[in-house]
Amino acid sequence: MNNWQPPAPTPNPPSDLRLTLRKREAANALGVSERTLHTLLKSGQIGSFKLDRIVLIPVAELEAFIARKGGQTDAK
Repeated sequence: MNNWQPPAPTPNPPSDLRLTLRKREAANALGVSERTLHTLLKSGQIGSFKLDRIVLIPVAELEAFIARKGGQTDAK
């Protein structure tokens, strides 16, 4: 006797599952101003790409930036 049933459909993914952020969202996530984020993007410290006219920043880029900066100190 076979009691196999197909798995129940999974609900929609959580709304907080985002792979990219817009510039304002990325600046807020980092806790910096949009101007500072713009400087980081322009200098290549954080990567981004354009989709039509929208600049998108992969969350992985923000995580990598934080990991790189995490070991540095700005002792003066």
